[in-house]
Amino acid sequence: LLEEREVSHGSLPVGNISSNEIYIELNNVNRKFDAGNTASPLHNLLKPNRRIRAWIGIEKDNGDKEWVPLGVFWSGDWSAPEDRAYAQTTGRDRLEFLRRSEYIPDTARQNISLYDLAVDILTDAGLTQEEYWVDDELKDYIIPYVGTEPQSHREALRKVAEACLGNVYCDRHGVIRVEGTKPVTEQNFVTASENANISYPSQVVDGIENPDSKYASLDGSWELDGSFVLAPETEGPQMGWWGKQLSGPDGSFIEPYPTLTVTFFDRAIEAVKVVGDSARGEYPVDFTIRIFDGNDNLLSEQQVTGNAQVATVVSIPENPTNAAKIELSIQKWSHPGRQAKILEFLNTIYKLEISPDDYFSKDNPLRYAEVANYIVVETQPVDSNGNKLPGVKVIAKDDESITENGLLPFEFPANPLVQTVEMAEEIAERLLEIFKDPRRNLELDWRGNPAVLLGDVVSVVDSREQNDYKVVRQEIEYDGALRARMSGRRV
Repeated sequence: LLEEREVSHGSLPVGNISSNEIYIELNNVNRKFDAGNTASPLHNLLKPNRRIRAWIGIEKDNGDKEWVPLGVFWSGDWSAPEDRAYAQTTGRDRLEFLRRSEYIPDTARQNISLYDLAVDILTDAGLTQEEYWVDDELKDYIIPYVGTEPQSHREALRKVAEACLGNVYCDRHGVIRVEGTKPVTEQNFVTASENANISYPSQVVDGIENPDSKYASLDGSWELDGSFVLAPETEGPQMGWWGKQLSGPDGSFIEPYPTLTVTFFDRAIEAVKVVGDSARGEYPVDFTIRIFDGNDNLLSEQQVTGNAQVATVVSIPENPTNAAKIELSIQKWSHPGRQAKILEFLNTIYKLEISPDDYFSKDNPLRYAEVANYIVVETQPVDSNGNKLPGVKVIAKDDESITENGLLPFEFPANPLVQTVEMAEEIAERLLEIFKDPRRNLELDWRGNPAVLLGDVVSVVDSREQNDYKVVRQEIEYDGALRARMSGRRV
């Protein structure tokens, strides 16, 4: 299996779109894959564009098997050499089809977001909503004019990714993902079973563990001594989620209990943090944390009783790799007659630690081809009729890096979606921030772990140091034994 999210071609990895690939050899000792074997049930069935679903797994000590998906692919040509005991083919994911189809919009569009443009490209290619996902971040990019120039669907998506410095790739469920710059591991969606008149559930995943003030609530638990302030009427100040129900004389809530739910894209979870209201010294005493996968199957349930801490970290012993939802249900509060007040409810992402016992060789290359301290981005403006106008060159530079490393220029490729100076400035500044300093990245030849996904962060230990890397490319091989080659960017 080859999967990757970055293809730099000797320069900065910008506008990344990559098709994953799988090479398989199937046992053909009984010759059932031979093209001339008319008695085989597979006769005339080994053709190009056969869908391939691949998994790899282990058998646990209790006999259960745990499988990890490797992706969804479509086969190329098949080969079954007579002098060999195998049949083989190579498959590519759905993005390969987009290379062969053409995108020709019926009409030009004005003031369209990159999000809507990406959705139009994908639906025009014949994909259903279940077969793609587009990051909401792309709604923030508004393009004044998009013409009708014919191009492949893949090239059109590449330009979208380049304009927002994002990525396009297929995940292991065969879904095309168009991502912006914010990592998927930081994207969370919050819902609550109940809310006070003023409550901000979305703040429970922002990583801030202290409220901005000690807020007065409708339960009467406040005093006119100057230490309390009114709850903010607009989201901004850190307040978190406040429930509506008041706890009983012993702090207990009644069913249905105040419940907070956070959903996200599949990730590995090691622990969950729950933070009450530190300004008030209030917290949940008895509560339940449940972990679910994307199909609402229960992966873990942890019951906590008698908690006496405002901030509590609850370990998830199963360490599920496919968690998609966490749920907090509060049965008892630290004070009677109070509302539930949760400032943080967020998972701790499991970070695989790779030690020298796990790998065969490691290199930390420093590639100056992927360093740039003088960025040039030129706008590609057009008028309301689509006629090209003179462009403006935007420059961002870092004098300290230039002094330290010499002048390392990078000219952003001409992209018809980059039409405004504001967009060009944002691209230039973000590229400069990411690539102005050299970073030693990772090339690792190791035993492998198929549960590691693109975008995951792994911690690699050697005799001198321990560093974290985001996985951007990996090759996984299995021929009776598992082996992998991984590329990562230092974080």
